[in-house]
Amino acid sequence: MTSVPKPLKFLRPHYGTLKTYYEIMGDSDLRKYLADILSVLALTMSAEGERDSLKYRLLGSEGDIGSWGHEYVR
Repeated sequence: MTSVPKPLKFLRPHYGTLKTYYEIMGDSDLRKYLADILSVLALTMSAEGERDSLKYRLLGSEGDIGSWGHEYVR
């Protein structure tokens, strides 16, 4: 398994705070980018059975998901 990038290690403890902030943000491009970040963090942080990663990916930017790599798409 590859190592976790440092920015993700740093953001892990702030996952709940970022989710709360996302909910109160107004509609903007920044909100979509935050949804992208939450989607990646949710891969390891969300409770089992929750689909936060998918939820935030669908709410995030509309770029090509394939460019995110096979580990994310899987």
